[in-house]
Amino acid sequence: MLCNMNQEEIIKRLKEGNKFTGRNGAFTGIVTPLIYADKANMLVVECEKDGCKFQDDWILLHTIWGFQNGDYVFI
Repeated sequence: MLCNMNQEEIIKRLKEGNKFTGRNGAFTGIVTPLIYADKANMLVVECEKDGCKFQDDWILLHTIWGFQNGDYVFI
């Protein structure tokens, strides 16, 4: 299932810190965007699954592509 949001809408929601999750083999826990660093093409996220939390640096464009191809969905 492809995302019906365009790139600008996805970026807006990531900047707002909207939580999302994955499917199709992507991380299936809860992901919370913490820092949106457009110039560095990075997104700092907090990942939570099965009671464990950790922070990770994600490549912004890969995350956007994940939404566009249906691997990530906002919750």
